[in-house]
Formats: sequence, C-alpha cells, structure tokens
Amino acid sequence: MKRLLLILVLTFSLQTLSKGDDIRDFQIEGISLGDNLLDHFSIEELKKQLKKTDSTYTSKKIKRTWFVINSDSYEQITVHYKNDGSYKIVNIGGTILYNKDNMSECFVKMDKVVNDVEVQLPSAKKIDKRKRKHSRYTKTYITNVVFKLKKGEIYIACTDWDKDTENKFKWNDHLSVELDSLEFLKWLNNEAYK
Repeated sequence: MKRLLLILVLTFSLQTLSKGDDIRDFQIEGISLGDNLLDHFSIEELKKQLKKTDSTYTSKKIKRTWFVINSDSYEQITVHYKNDGSYKIVNIGGTILYNKDNMSECFVKMDKVVNDVEVQLPSAKKIDKRKRKHSRYTKTYITNVVFKLKKGEIYIACTDWDKDTENKFKWNDHLSVELDSLEFLKWLNNEAYK
C-alpha cells in the first residue's frame, strides 16, 4: 500500500501524493502512473470524453483525454494513456482553470505548490521556474517548475493561452500539476508531433 507523503495545499487544498522518489509512487485523485484508465472510468465515460477532446498530436501511440471531476482539489484531470488496448496511464494531471484576469492568482498558487514539493522532496532535482513560449502555440506562455524523480517528473505550470488558441479550442488558462512517466516524456519529445 502506498504511504502518504506529500499534500499540496493551495487555498482550497490541492492533492495528496504518495510517498517516494519514484514517480510511480505518486497519485493525483487516487490515480497513479501505470494504472489502467478503465479502473477509474468506464469505457462509456471514456468514449464520451474522447468526443470532446481536441488534440493536436499526430502520433496515435498515446491518447489524451480529460474529465471534469467533483473535487476540492481540481476542476478537471487530464490523462494520457497508451492506445494499444492496455489503457496504461503514462501521464496524469490535475487542473485548476483561470481566466486572463486571474493569472497572478495562478502564479501565487503555483509558488505554494512548488514550496510544498521542495519541503517534502528536498533531494529532488529542481529545474527552476522559467517563462517560455509554448512549442506549438508561439503566442502562448508557460511558466513552469519541474522536479526530476526516478522514472519521471512532477511538472507544475501556469499556462497563459493566447486569445486565438483559447477561442479555437475553447481552452482556459490554468494551473496544472502533472505526473509524467519517462515513457510519456520520450513520446512527447520525439513522436507526438511527427
């Protein structure tokens, strides 16, 4: 059984993560990397959400979907899973949505989460906060901090979408806390858009 270690607390209590420095030991909303997505959502729920999910990935090896959740921690979760019939989760993220007028609130909450992770995982390799342009949507800015762990990373970011992208995909600015497996990161960097 996974031991509790890390409780990320925002203004309204973020998410409990499980103990360890192996990314597979952590959870968001009770979901861990490597889990079967169908252990958490029915095939009917998944099919319904896939119809609502816009994705710009050209590779079909891994699929992305999202779910609105009834949680004090997040408004929705995003899941990337293997599209080989296994439904193996390779990325899970919790999201809090904002509008353009609340980006400063996003940064305050992001700093709180980062500080909580630093306290709980002092030996994790931290890649400091940086603001950068999105790799696909060059008018969009992301401010993020990454903590490197065994077999993956914790990615914490505020994303400030440009107006055109927001309108086209109906996306919102957001704070995300993500658990990324090495398999997901390799796919994202080498295959997702080829």
